[in-house]
Amino acid sequence: MDQGNTESTENTQTGGFDTGEFETGEFTRSDSGEKTSSRRRHRRRRRRSKNKKLGPMLATIGIGLFCVVLIGVGIVVGLSYSADQGDAERYRQALEARQAAKTEWLSECTTNGYAEWTCARFDQVHFQKAEKLDVFRCNPTAKANVHECEYKLGTAEVVVSLPEAYEVNGEFLAPKERSHALIRHSNVEDSHYISVSETGRIEIRARDPEAPLFVINPASGSLNALHKSVQPDE
Repeated sequence: MDQGNTESTENTQTGGFDTGEFETGEFTRSDSGEKTSSRRRHRRRRRRSKNKKLGPMLATIGIGLFCVVLIGVGIVVGLSYSADQGDAERYRQALEARQAAKTEWLSECTTNGYAEWTCARFDQVHFQKAEKLDVFRCNPTAKANVHECEYKLGTAEVVVSLPEAYEVNGEFLAPKERSHALIRHSNVEDSHYISVSETGRIEIRARDPEAPLFVINPASGSLNALHKSVQPDE
């Protein structure tokens, strides 16, 4: 009896021991889950912390870049304005120099005996060539706003009629008539004579050589010289 009870008790205890300490893994999984969740929360907190720090940093960098861009734009605009001011100043000086040269030339031209209208109508090179002619002068006519310019070399003589624009009530109107040339004298037997080119230019020629000495534009009265002896002064 005692032996049987003893065995029964041992079996019962062993069975109880086996049943109580059987590992199911529930505690390990639970503990692992808690650690994983903790790690995730920790990472989220770190990310939030980094984002909080990164946001102000990016804003500071953005403001800095914006300021740099503004400074660059200001420098470019300043340089452009300075260049424009420099160009305007040079243009003003050029205009003043041109006006001074024109005033000086008009004074010299009228001193040489030409009418003020003639000096204002033609440039200095024109007069340098015209000095080689026997006669060059322009005079007003009986018609309003019309001048006649005379070109003479030897016996060859041409007169060019040059109408001017006129003003009515503060508005300038085109001339009522066109400019034209009149050949007053031309004889091929003389030392100089007049001819007309295919393009309508008036030519003062010498019998020897055949090339024209002077060419007159009947539309403007401008004079051109085609031989070396009447090149304008340098």
